[in-house]
Amino acid sequence: MLCSCSGNIYKHNTPYTVKKGAYLQSLVPVLCACPTTKQTAKEITSLLVYTVNYGETVKSIGEAYGVDEESILEANELQVAQSENSSVILYALTPILFSSLERKELQRGS
Repeated sequence: MLCSCSGNIYKHNTPYTVKKGAYLQSLVPVLCACPTTKQTAKEITSLLVYTVNYGETVKSIGEAYGVDEESILEANELQVAQSENSSVILYALTPILFSSLERKELQRGS
């Protein structure tokens, strides 16, 4: 899927013409986001969407996908107190973003 940035709006256009005898059952929104200025400077061109599972934190997601915790916080405009054991707890079923540049190519069971 290709998304494109237009100002602050990131979008994915998928035109579809309903054929005679068929009907449109539902519309599914696709969540995309524009990289921040800092991310663009690091040559990040797209952000991936991940749905948080129960009990996950930014730290646990970063470790699972090989993504720097700080870049996840930045992409989602989140902040955490700087201490050795701190991490942001996220709400389950909430979509978050992280950069595809840093993501390891691995499959994760859901």
